[in-house]
Amino acid sequence: MSRMSEVLASGPPIEENVAGGAFQRRMMRVRRTASLVGLVGVRQGVPMLAERLINPNADDLHTIRIKELEHPVHLTAAHSDIAMLNEIVGMRIYDLPGLEDKIDGNLIVDLGANIGVAASLFATRYPRSRVLAVEPHPRNVSLLERNLAAYDGRITAIPKAIGLESGRIGLVNPDVSNMGHHAVYEFRTGQSDDGIAAEALTPEELIDLVEQQITHHGRIGLLKMNIEGEEKGLLASRRMDLLLQRTNVAIIEAHDRKLDGTSATVLTAAARTGLRQFDRRGSYYFFQSER
Repeated sequence: MSRMSEVLASGPPIEENVAGGAFQRRMMRVRRTASLVGLVGVRQGVPMLAERLINPNADDLHTIRIKELEHPVHLTAAHSDIAMLNEIVGMRIYDLPGLEDKIDGNLIVDLGANIGVAASLFATRYPRSRVLAVEPHPRNVSLLERNLAAYDGRITAIPKAIGLESGRIGLVNPDVSNMGHHAVYEFRTGQSDDGIAAEALTPEELIDLVEQQITHHGRIGLLKMNIEGEEKGLLASRRMDLLLQRTNVAIIEAHDRKLDGTSATVLTAAARTGLRQFDRRGSYYFFQSER
């Protein structure tokens, strides 16, 4: 296990490392925004930090350039956008050294694509791969589509929520008063209190989409799953097993803080579909195919 993995695995998920309370949460988010300056430079980072301090609910669009991404990324100073950038680019949570031959040239499936930072990183690092980016929240989808446009059709946005049943799935921000104007969400049956809902994409429909993208002998090079707690029900159902069986490398975040026993479900699903764990970074589990 790498030193980064040891540090991340030694405590609870990154979002939970600060004690509860609105003030503590806000200070954590201000510190994260300040760390962005070190990541993207003073010229690009300071305006976002100032906006976060003065008006945390602002949703002004910023365009920044990062050496790790082939094209500029569009985002706001909202906590969810900054946290995503820090985690993916700053903390390098999705770094997969030595696995290029298993991923590049094969399909990449990003479940829970958010605003597209991870999808952009994957498209940059694995230029021979196509990326399916599945994201349900309309606000996130608008930025996702903007961010993927520069990649010449190599990233396809699927504006749906992966779920066991067809229909509409409600999305709700459980802490909007403290977290500001952004799209951190949980799922509910039907339409949420906020009036936000997404069409469901069943496992069978997802598998059909994947089959359209890969050849008979092809593989999924990388499957990333970060779907806010829905992974437990999906993986327990076994209806994702065909997808996992065709996957070379998988990264699955287990949201035990939302649903007890999620990690156990993730590990069980991996074992029965021929995936071997090779790393863990906080709440993220990393697997390789044994086939």
